[in-house]
Amino acid sequence: MDSLLDRYSESAIYFGLIAGGLSDTSWGIVALVGSLLVSYARARSEAAGIRMETIGVAERADRILVIAFGSVMNLFWADALKACVILLALITNFTVIQRAAYFHRKTASEH
Repeated sequence: MDSLLDRYSESAIYFGLIAGGLSDTSWGIVALVGSLLVSYARARSEAAGIRMETIGVAERADRILVIAFGSVMNLFWADALKACVILLALITNFTVIQRAAYFHRKTASEH
C-alpha cells in the first residue's frame, strides 16, 4: 500500500507543477512517466529476484530533493522549477534505461 500511495503523491506533485504553470506540460509529462517507470522497473525486477536498490541515478528520494531544491531556487530564479522538471525528465528516463540494461545483463548471464 505504501508504494501505491507514493505513486499517487508523486503524480500529484507533477500534476500540481504542470497545472500551476511551473512546468511545461510536455516536460512535466515526460518527468512523470519517467518517475513512474523508475518505480515500476524496480518492482518488476525485484519480483523476478533481481535487486535494483542502488541501480540508477534517480531514486524517489533524489527526485523529491530535486523538486524541493527547485522550489527554493524558484524564489530567486523564476524558471528554476522548469529547469528541475527538465532535469528530472532526463534523469528518470535515463534511470529506466540503466535498470532495463542491468536487468538484461543479469538475466542474460543466467541463460
